[in-house]
Amino acid sequence: GGGGGDNTEDDTPDCFVVGCSVCSSPHCCASCQYAYVRVGCTCEPCGAHCSACDDAGPGRCDACESGYFLSAAEEGCLACSPGCRVCRNQTAAGCDACRLLYTRQPNRGRR
Repeated sequence: GGGGGDNTEDDTPDCFVVGCSVCSSPHCCASCQYAYVRVGCTCEPCGAHCSACDDAGPGRCDACESGYFLSAAEEGCLACSPGCRVCRNQTAAGCDACRLLYTRQPNRGRR
């Protein structure tokens, strides 16, 4: 006969909090997922293209995803130039590391 019971022994409680990776109780989050920040017992999303916002808070940004840089003026993440993976600004000269199959070119006054 089949038991039908769940035989996985797991000490973590069921989690009903959106954006939560580890709950301390069913409706209280202990640790949020990537690009979310904990606010009380809930998780709030960071800004667009943001990888972390623990200090800045919900809807804002501390660090950006690959291919984006943190703009103080915009208070958010802006796209790097095409083909750029790590950059300081949106210009080709501001690119510090390229995406796969791209190579940095000396600045010849072209985009």
